[in-house]
Amino acid sequence: MKRSPMLWIDTKTDDDARRQGEAQWTPVWAENEDGSATAAVPGPEKVDGQFWGDAIKEVQDDPAARLAMAERQLPLPGAFSQMAVARRAIIRQLKKEGRPFDDELRQLHYWAALSSWSVPYSEVLREPGFNVLESTPYAQLAKLDLTYDVIGCDELLGLNKTDRKMMRVAWGEPKAHTTAHALYGELWREQESKLAAVRGKRRADLMAEIVALARPEPIVPSGPDAPKRLGLLARIFGR
Repeated sequence: MKRSPMLWIDTKTDDDARRQGEAQWTPVWAENEDGSATAAVPGPEKVDGQFWGDAIKEVQDDPAARLAMAERQLPLPGAFSQMAVARRAIIRQLKKEGRPFDDELRQLHYWAALSSWSVPYSEVLREPGFNVLESTPYAQLAKLDLTYDVIGCDELLGLNKTDRKMMRVAWGEPKAHTTAHALYGELWREQESKLAAVRGKRRADLMAEIVALARPEPIVPSGPDAPKRLGLLARIFGR
């Protein structure tokens, strides 16, 4: 039976987050008949064989299904957006039915606050800040105080004007308006440094292997029975 991939929201350690990210973004190499090698990146989890961004369109009228599908794709930026859209639809329905919606409103705020811990670009790594977020176990971020009174709402890009108005009506004016990145920058820098160290080790290991494999191979007999000579990429990745 095929095992389900680990979800980011289930990651508890740095190793969990690393494995979860590598399962999606590490190229899978295949050797071609001519000795060359080609690679394909698995990418986010497929939904019935479809890219999730296409599959979610089929449940856009089912907020609960949309929410569940988007949650599985965290921490992709699009997943945060889709979760917010789904929760707004759920809140509208609850309001229409005259039912309490405070729990859903708090969840809408929480995920907008959590996503504000990331930034678009890491100057240290010179790559998207998403990579730092993805390499950070969710369990570590879940310990942060991201409540409305601490974070507020005006600086959270994941919220809209209507969201903020509902929150003020429900909970009053917060003590401050900020982002998780501004409050918990030390944790960001810590995770950024860890990822930089991992990146550096991978580059060093790869270069060492390339140097070793690029050395001239011993001369071998030619002819139909001679062993097949592999290209450099195949020797590195297709062994």
